Amino acid sequence: MEHELKLWVQSWYAIHDGSKTWEARVDDRGFEVGDVLVLHPYEPDLMVYVEEMHDLVVKVTHKQTFGMADGFVGLSFQLLTKCSCKEAV
Repeated sequence: MEHELKLWVQSWYAIHDGSKTWEARVDDRGFEVGDVLVLHPYEPDLMVYVEEMHDLVVKVTHKQTFGMADGFVGLSFQLLTKCSCKEAV
């Protein structure tokens, strides 16, 4: 399944350069291993999407609920593409 999500700009940079490979999220979408996440860069202070930055596309490789707060999930992922073209997945 594919999910389109906001991603704060500081996290965008860390995923883009490979230093961030996981994300904690509210599990309001039923995330599963194998899901594709299309991450849209978002500037929370201005409450706008940053269209000059490309979307990142990642694939969920591990899901963790143990040790997480109720309703949250830890997702490990692999970066698939740095382009904004969703067809590249």
